[in-house]
Amino acid sequence: WDEKLYNFQATAGDLLLPMPCGGTMAFRKVMIPAHGPLSDYKVTLGGQDADMAYSESTYTAYVAGGFTESDTERYYLIGKYEVSALQFQAMSGTCPKPTVPGRVPQVNISWMEAMAFAEAYTDWLLKTTPDQLPHEDGLPGFMRLPTDVEWEFAARGGVAVSPSDFQERLFPMNDGLARYAWFQGSKSANGKLQLTGMLKPNPIGLHDVLGNADEMTFDSFRLNKLDRMHGQAGGFSVRGGHFLTAEQSLRTAYRQEQPFFTDNGPRKSKTTGLRLVLVAPVVTSAKRLADIQAAWADLGSTKTSAPQRQAAIKLGGEALEDPVEELGAIIDAIDDKRAKKRLADVRLAMRASMAQRDEQRNHAAKVSLRLGAFLGRKLRDDSHAVET
Repeated sequence: WDEKLYNFQATAGDLLLPMPCGGTMAFRKVMIPAHGPLSDYKVTLGGQDADMAYSESTYTAYVAGGFTESDTERYYLIGKYEVSALQFQAMSGTCPKPTVPGRVPQVNISWMEAMAFAEAYTDWLLKTTPDQLPHEDGLPGFMRLPTDVEWEFAARGGVAVSPSDFQERLFPMNDGLARYAWFQGSKSANGKLQLTGMLKPNPIGLHDVLGNADEMTFDSFRLNKLDRMHGQAGGFSVRGGHFLTAEQSLRTAYRQEQPFFTDNGPRKSKTTGLRLVLVAPVVTSAKRLADIQAAWADLGSTKTSAPQRQAAIKLGGEALEDPVEELGAIIDAIDDKRAKKRLADVRLAMRASMAQRDEQRNHAAKVSLRLGAFLGRKLRDDSHAVET
């Protein structure tokens, strides 16, 4: 933290964006493998705590990045630190005097105020330094609260940790929880909100994702119904635990509901703060839309030439090798609207199943390649040891 108390010292990999009053906000990239416009990354989130299964039981989710890093990687950006009181006040139109207490996370704000802060900061950047925002297809990124999936994926360490470590209750901690998180008790937070960034970061460089202030997300809270989320959307989710959370209760799956409003108006709490993400729109250009449409058409099927398809529309024609295309030819050849609708539903389900099969096959191939690389390195190292 520098002498002005507005800014943390930058480290390798930080994206520093300016703020009013001469301050900055630091963001870290969350890298995600990607191989096309519809490529996303399958993860298992949640935990195994029986008492919290209604909220946190394991479930399958998918995450993708909005910005292009390369042909094989995309990313989104997430705040390196929780938004501090000084940073929050700086967006109010006045420049508060820098003080050490201003380095604590901003708490006692409503969900609406948190989103308004994200809107005001994005608007300020667009008006003052638009070139410093990352762009995708010429469109600038924007700030908001993270989704549940974006928050937990980043908190667990993303692809920077092994798949086995990703599934653990806590991200890898070489020096014990007290060096990474503020929690209840005299050996840690001692009942007080602490300065941001004082403890060690998680594997992708995020500070205080567990403890200190729990963090709002963009999503409405939903119950967990075994392998899926329940249909009722309630209040908003808060993640990560806070300085009054017991040490044994801290976990990356920590997810609780808070109402948007109470009897006294918008819900505010001394334990709840925020962390921003920087993301991009999905459909960024006409070319991007065309790529998405082409990728969607390829899901779960192999391409068939137009002449082949037209020849197969007649039921007496030669059957196509691709069952999805063959079913499409049958749908085109019949007149019964109800039958068309039912067959179209079957075709969509078949495509989804085949797309899932393709994803599993590709994942298995990648696992085999990683295993082969590991065995190759081990053989090399063992050979060197034997020669020595």
